[in-house]
Amino acid sequence: MTAEPNGDDFKYWAFISYSHADTRWGDWLHKKIESYRVPRSLVGKPSRDTKVPRRLFPIFRDREELPVSSDLGANLKNSLECSRYLVVVCSPSSAKSHWVNEEVRHYKSRYGEDRLLCFIISGEPNSQTDTECFPPAVRYRVLPNGEMTDERTEPIAADMRPQGDGATRARFKLLAGLLGVNFDELWHRERRRRIRKVALYSSTVLSLTIIGTFAWEWASKEQRRRTSIAHHIDQGKNELKAGRRLQASVYFAKARTEGERTKSLEDLMRDSAKGLVEPLVTLKGGHTKWVTFAYFVDSDHVVTTSWDGTARLWDLKTATSKVLATMLANEKPVAISTAIFSPDRSQFVTTTWNGYAIVYNQDGSIIHQLDHNRKRLNWAEFSPDGQRLVTACDDWFGRIWTLGSTAAPVELQHEAFVKTAVFDSTGTRVLTGSFDGTTKIWDAATGSRLMSLIPNPDGVNSAMFSPDGKLVATACLDGSVTLWDITKVDDSGQPKPTKVRVWSAHPGKRANSVAFNRDGSRLLTTGDDRTAKVWDVTTGELLISFELHGDIVVYGAFSFDGHRAVSASKDATAVVFSADPPNLSLEQIVTSAEKFAPEVVSHEAK
Repeated sequence: MTAEPNGDDFKYWAFISYSHADTRWGDWLHKKIESYRVPRSLVGKPSRDTKVPRRLFPIFRDREELPVSSDLGANLKNSLECSRYLVVVCSPSSAKSHWVNEEVRHYKSRYGEDRLLCFIISGEPNSQTDTECFPPAVRYRVLPNGEMTDERTEPIAADMRPQGDGATRARFKLLAGLLGVNFDELWHRERRRRIRKVALYSSTVLSLTIIGTFAWEWASKEQRRRTSIAHHIDQGKNELKAGRRLQASVYFAKARTEGERTKSLEDLMRDSAKGLVEPLVTLKGGHTKWVTFAYFVDSDHVVTTSWDGTARLWDLKTATSKVLATMLANEKPVAISTAIFSPDRSQFVTTTWNGYAIVYNQDGSIIHQLDHNRKRLNWAEFSPDGQRLVTACDDWFGRIWTLGSTAAPVELQHEAFVKTAVFDSTGTRVLTGSFDGTTKIWDAATGSRLMSLIPNPDGVNSAMFSPDGKLVATACLDGSVTLWDITKVDDSGQPKPTKVRVWSAHPGKRANSVAFNRDGSRLLTTGDDRTAKVWDVTTGELLISFELHGDIVVYGAFSFDGHRAVSASKDATAVVFSADPPNLSLEQIVTSAEKFAPEVVSHEAK
C-alpha cells in the first residue's frame, strides 16, 4: 500500500530527475515549470488533490539544490518524499542512469504510479534497445518495500519529440499533470489566452505604430516649424541690419505666429515695430513726376514741388491740391526744388533748376525774381522778419538777398555745390552746407564766416539749425547724420564745434535732408533707402522708420505741433504720417505686420 499524501506535507511541488547528460533539458524544464503562470480562470478551482495554484513553485532539481551532506542518500530520499510529483526527463541517458532509476524506484515505493510524470526528450519508450528512454523503475511496478516486479506499467508521459506531441503540447501535458487538471481544458484555455495575448500584442503594436507615426509626424512637423521659425528670424535680422524695419517686422510676426515666444524675439519685434507706420494722408495724383519738396504751411495744408514744374498746395482734409506756381522754359516744365512761405504766410518763394528764386504773393503774382545765372537753385527761405532771402546754388555760392533792394547780395562761398542755406531763429546767422564736405556758419549781416564744420569729405546734402540755435544737424552723402554742438569754444575763446552724435541713419545710401521739430527734441531724416526716420535728439534712439515710399525720399518736415511729419519722394507722392512712436503690444505688432505683409511683398518685388 502506498502512502496517501497530505497537501500540507509537501515542500516541493515536483522533483525533477534527469541524467547529467541531460542537464540542459533539466534546466530548461525547471524554468518553464516555475515561470508558468496558471490561467486566472483556473486558479482556485478543485484539482486532483488540492486547489489549482497560481504558480507551480517550488520545483526541486536533483544535484543542484541539495546541501552538502555526508548522507546524500538520506537527503535525496527526504526531498523525494517532500515532493508532490516526480518528473522524469526521459532519454537513453536517463534510462541508463543508476541515480535516475533509484530516485524513481524510491518515489514509486512511497507514492505509487499516479504521481510519476515522464517527459520524453529523445529515444524510444519501451524499445528495450539502446534507444530505450524509460529507466527500468519507470517501466515496471514497484512494491512499497522498494522491490521492483516484472509487471509492466504505462506511465503518464508527455512526448516533446516532433513525432510525438511536439515541444509545446508536451510541456502543457506535463503542466496539466502537475496541476491535476484535464489537458484539453488547460490546452484550450491556454490557446484562448495566447489568442488574447497575440491580440493584445497586435493591438499594442498597432497602437505603438499609430503613436509612433503620430510622434514621427509631430516631430517632423515640429522640425519644419522650428526650421521655418529660424528662417523667419534670420530673414528678419537681415532686414533689420539693412535698416528695413517694416520688412523685418513681417518676418518676426511670422515667427511669433508660428509659436516662438522668446525674450530675444520680443525685443526684435519691438525694435522692428518702429517701421509699422501707416500713412495718415497720401498726397498723390497731383504731380506727374517725382516730388522734390514737402512742407507744412499750417495744420491743414502742405505745399509740395516737383520735377513736373509745379508747386501745389494740398488740403489735408480732402487730399486734393491746387497749383500755386508753374515754371516753364521754352514751353517745357522746369523742375522746382522748393517752395517756402514767409513767416506771416503772405508770400512764398520757389527755387528752380534753371536758376531762379521767385517770390510770389498769395494770389500767385510775382513780386521778385532773383537770377542765379542759370545754375540750379537748391534752396531759398525767408529770414524770420521776412525782409531777406537766403539761397543755395550749384554755382558754389550761398547768397543773402535784401528784398526790394538793388544792392548786390552777400555771397557765401564754398568749393562745390551749395545744397542748403538757412537762417537761425534770430536771423543773425546763416548756415550753409556743400558738396565740398563742409558746413559753414556766417554772420547774416556781413557775410563773414563764424565757424566751419567738417562732417564728411563725401559732401553735405542738408544742414539745419536747432530751434534754439545751439545745435546743427547735417546729412551727408554717405548716409550719415551728424549732430553738432556749436556753443563750445576753445581756451582762446574761439568757436570749437563738437560732434554730439553721429547716426548711420541711411546706411549705404545718401542722407537727403534733416529737420528739427519745433522744440528741438526730435530730428527727421530722409534718404535714398526709401525711408523717413524720426530720432530722439537727446538719447539718439530711433523712434520711427516710415518705409512705404516706392522710391528715394528726398525731403521731410515736421508739422508745427510736431505730432505729424510729411515726406516727399521720387515715387511722385508726398505722405503725411504720425511722428509719435507707436505704442503697440506684441499681439498688435503681429496684427499690424500681417496687414503690411502684402505691401512689403510689393516693395520687395520692386
